[in-house]
Amino acid sequence: MQLCYKVFYFTHISFTFGQLIKDDKNISEDMVSLLKYLSKNIPENFQVTKVTVDKQRSEKPLVAERTEFYDLLVKVHGFYNNNMEKSSTFSKKLHESFVNKGQFKKVEISKGKKLKKSMTGYKITILL
Repeated sequence: MQLCYKVFYFTHISFTFGQLIKDDKNISEDMVSLLKYLSKNIPENFQVTKVTVDKQRSEKPLVAERTEFYDLLVKVHGFYNNNMEKSSTFSKKLHESFVNKGQFKKVEISKGKKLKKSMTGYKITILL
């Protein structure tokens, strides 16, 4: 009986480990897809200075065959080479374009922060 239990135990561990590797591959593919999407959809006049991609535990599992569920959280820091008023118009249009796509759970763009001269800084936060 103990041999049967050990075989079952090690089979379960092996399956779980394999599933974790598959999950990690899926998360990596999602990250790459999201970064490609952002590189095509962030306007050229927005100068990106920093990008961070993190995964956080999701509250709702969407795919039954995954062992753990994660949302991707992307933060893009950058600036427009325009004054606050013009930059605000650009950021509102960018926010609307991301929201209207309907692909993200949450999209936030910070209020503009005046930087040097006529530069206005923003932080874009996207939850996928």
